Amino acid sequence: MQNLHETDAVRRARNFRALLDLGFECAEEPLASESVSVGNGLWRLEQSVPAMGTVVTLSVLDGSETRAAEALAAGFAEMDRTIQLLNRFDDSSALGVLNAESRLADCPDELLEVMHRARDVHLLSGGAFDITVTPVVDAFRMHRQAGLAGIPDTAVLRAASERVNAAGVSLDGRQVRLHDGVEITLDGIAKGYVVDAVAAVLAAAGLAGYLVNGGGDIRVGGSRDGSCPWRVGVRDPDNPGAELDVLSLHDGAVATSGSYEIYFDSEQTCHHIVSSSGTSPGECRSVTVRAPSTMLADALATAAFVAGPEAGARLVESVPGCSCLVVDAQGMQRPSSSWLQGIPGGHHGAS
Repeated sequence: MQNLHETDAVRRARNFRALLDLGFECAEEPLASESVSVGNGLWRLEQSVPAMGTVVTLSVLDGSETRAAEALAAGFAEMDRTIQLLNRFDDSSALGVLNAESRLADCPDELLEVMHRARDVHLLSGGAFDITVTPVVDAFRMHRQAGLAGIPDTAVLRAASERVNAAGVSLDGRQVRLHDGVEITLDGIAKGYVVDAVAAVLAAAGLAGYLVNGGGDIRVGGSRDGSCPWRVGVRDPDNPGAELDVLSLHDGAVATSGSYEIYFDSEQTCHHIVSSSGTSPGECRSVTVRAPSTMLADALATAAFVAGPEAGARLVESVPGCSCLVVDAQGMQRPSSSWLQGIPGGHHGAS
């Protein structure tokens, strides 16, 4: 199974960097490919790419091992394609060109779709979700890269937050323009879009089941063995080896935003989710959202985290087909009224 999706070292390195830039997390354990017969004439194939420790894992179920392998390859090819469009650290990507030149006369459909959805969530969240927060994110990132302790000075963060301007993004047909000083980042939504794009390819292949796990942003369809639903664990943010819930899904998406694991400072006082005001919101430990699409779940989880437990839960519940489980700063679980409890116990991740 090692030949399902071969790439050269340069391409793997580039994709690995792009995945991290989009918000994917590194896996702690070595990743592998697997092909097993699950009975009833069905094969389940699973593979994670690229090399160097990614967490992008595809699991597919089909009656033909060959057809399943072809679907995996097609799914990873779609991942590569969409990342190339949405990676702001690649000067040649559509997003890279937009930020550099402040305009795109013929914006690709994929970037347009993500930006329109981002604008919708921005309005729904009262500004909690904002793709023009780039200057604030970069201020934290450059401070860390310079090896400086703590967080950037108040004056630096104030200057960065003054450049945040969602109204400075103009969408007119296929033309996108950014006002002076505005740059956009899709870190809080692009990962979900990539997962959805891969899932669409797998669904079109007519598989009996599939699961796309992109660093905890998950999309599933069908079953994991011909009849049983996929199981998605909701991690306890204060206990990496435990779960708060295990969801059973035949279709749908789950995404989590959390204040654990990734920090901008060595003291781990400032996590990677920042608000447009230049702060690192501290009212939540994690927000897990169930939604019809991973892009929507991804954006809502980020927005709800920034908004805080009560406002965040109200935001998610206002969107049809969506629900959430919020863990506040004190570790208290706050499920929205439409959250359906899953199966206690199990294991973290998805299967």
